[in-house]
Formats: sequence, structure tokens, C-alpha cells
Amino acid sequence: MSKHEYIKKVEGDGFLSVLNVGKISSPEKKFDEKNYTLMYVDSQFKDNQLLFTEKIVKTKHGFFIHLHKLGPHEETVDMKVYYKPEQTNELIIYIKQFLKQV
Repeated sequence: MSKHEYIKKVEGDGFLSVLNVGKISSPEKKFDEKNYTLMYVDSQFKDNQLLFTEKIVKTKHGFFIHLHKLGPHEETVDMKVYYKPEQTNELIIYIKQFLKQV
């Protein structure tokens, strides 16, 4: 499994585990600036709109969420969560709450 270059830089000498959440829809509504910090974005300007193709946000818990759009006008993204192995219990709680909102 290939990790995003930004994640490799964040890891440094450490190690981050990955959870493949899978496909989710309408991510813009779920990742607001109040609860998440935008760390990386890859976008394109098309049809007079700025459309992201990839985005990485950081949670208050220190997880990195990588969103990869499946197509330029798609509402669905592939979601992966990068986390420290010692945060597994926190991650389980976070994912359960997150999936209730989806």
C-alpha cells in the first residue's frame, strides 16, 4: 500500500498505521474548519470552480484523514485514516461516531 507523500513526511522516523474506511459521500459537509485542520489539498480549477482531488485534514485527536476523490465531479471519496498504533482505542470510538453521521 502506497502512502501519500505528506503522510510520509509527517511520520518522519515514527510509524503511522492506516485504516481504510472506504467510500463516503459528500465529505465537504462532514469536515468543517471548527473540528478539522486542513493540512494538504490537491485541486484543479474546472468549470469556474475549484475542485479538490485529494485532501488531508487533521483531527483534534491527531489523526490524519486522507480523502481522495474518485472523479472530478464525484461527491464520493475514498477515505483513509492514519493514526499512531497506541491510539487504536481512540480511533475506534472516533470511527463509530463518524460513521453514525454518514
